[in-house]
Amino acid sequence: LPYTAVSLFDQPHKFSTNFTYTAHWWKKQLATDFTMFYSGTSGSPHDYVYGAGSATGSGDLNADGVQGNDLLYVPKSALDPTEIQFAVSGTITAAQQAQAFENFINSSPCLKKFRGQILSRNSCRVPWQDQTDLTIRQSLPQLFGGHNMSFQLEIYNVFNLINADWGKSKQTDGTTNSNVPILSHQGMTNVDPRIAVPIFTFNTTQRTYIKGNGASDNWQIQGGFRYSF
Repeated sequence: LPYTAVSLFDQPHKFSTNFTYTAHWWKKQLATDFTMFYSGTSGSPHDYVYGAGSATGSGDLNADGVQGNDLLYVPKSALDPTEIQFAVSGTITAAQQAQAFENFINSSPCLKKFRGQILSRNSCRVPWQDQTDLTIRQSLPQLFGGHNMSFQLEIYNVFNLINADWGKSKQTDGTTNSNVPILSHQGMTNVDPRIAVPIFTFNTTQRTYIKGNGASDNWQIQGGFRYSF
């Protein structure tokens, strides 16, 4: 049977639209075009996996010899010590980490969906991504022989130019990789796998998604001159 799952490049929804408004002035001999383009797409898929801790072989819970790719088991309750346990991490107690991880699960629709199960591959997604661009095209007076000239200004992610907090995409916290480690495996409560409970540490400041700061998340502007003859 074929092994089917959500592709890392899956993009189920995309919406794009644009409109142009032309303003005529100076006895209607000149024109200014305002064109706005909007594109919105589904967020890209990603996984939550186990990260390596201090114990030998930690981060490889399925024992296949590879760390950092094992999909997370989502506990029915992170406060239940028969499901998951936490080790003290610096000044952060086990109880504080358990509560923070429980809150993290509740803040993530995909993690809540898989309580009591191992995550399916690429079952989580970053939020909806959108971008709006603006183009202003100004015609110039005709010169010798009726040749046409125009100046064009293009502003990519124009809303970020208006407000620094606008126009930002969302990305996973801690890594831009599709495998996001959120629990550091520190060991097991027992050598008997039938009764052993894994022990982890959890970064209590971990957020589901943060604002991106790549080139496309910040406004960009370019100008051009066109001469038609």
